Amino acid sequence: MIEIGEIVPLGRQMNDVLTGKRVVECARGNTPHKWVFFNDAFDERALKASGALVGGVIGTGKCLYTTLEYGSRLMFGELGGRVTYHAPGEELPAKHHFVLRLDDGSAVTVAVQGWGFIAFLEADETPPEWAASGEDPLAPEFTLDRFMGIWREHPERESCTMKAFLVSRPRIAGIGNGYAQEILFQARIRPDRRMRDVSDAEAGGLYQVLRTTLAEAARLGGRDAERDLYGRPGRYVVSVDKRAASKPCRRCGGEIVGVKLLGGTSYYCEGCQT
Repeated sequence: MIEIGEIVPLGRQMNDVLTGKRVVECARGNTPHKWVFFNDAFDERALKASGALVGGVIGTGKCLYTTLEYGSRLMFGELGGRVTYHAPGEELPAKHHFVLRLDDGSAVTVAVQGWGFIAFLEADETPPEWAASGEDPLAPEFTLDRFMGIWREHPERESCTMKAFLVSRPRIAGIGNGYAQEILFQARIRPDRRMRDVSDAEAGGLYQVLRTTLAEAARLGGRDAERDLYGRPGRYVVSVDKRAASKPCRRCGGEIVGVKLLGGTSYYCEGCQT
């Protein structure tokens, strides 16, 4: 799943390569997929986008926003898959679920491997529920005080796990299981630990780790298991994921194990996470 560490660099790359070009085609791809969801007005609005100038692209939370003339926005979000740029004359992938063609002959495709959401919004239209991203953890205004306010005011802190605190919307944007388990590893906190058992001092440390981990991942183009706009793997190597299961922790030598939480498996070190 593409999370904020990948979304931010994807947004920068798309902004650099698409801004100032005009749309030739904006359409569903050549392969139907029951887990790719388009908003109701997508086809009609996509047809009208032909000839529109791309104003810019940003990546925030788990969403990419491409702004066209007159303020309309094309959104990709909650994507498990690839967003790929194709230079003029380059053949598109055999299977793709969305294509944006530009007037210089280039294109961007989305190929979904799990599920994904694509929407076309008018200028002042409220984003759909799946795009409700909450606080941007990389924004300057996401200070320690702001984080601690979210921490102390959490309505379910007695029962909420640390994984759920990080990934549940809309409090903190862009973090899924991949970065949650990495952040908690760096903070030495188990993903199944309850918020009520974590001190404010530990929470303050978690904030610092969260900010530095996500900033470093975004700087390096995301995790090595994901790909950037040009198909290159990210350079951020995570410490815990399914590849590390049953192997010794590189920090303390303890065993990396998994625990089922929120419908998926989160990995952690039995030796140095408490």
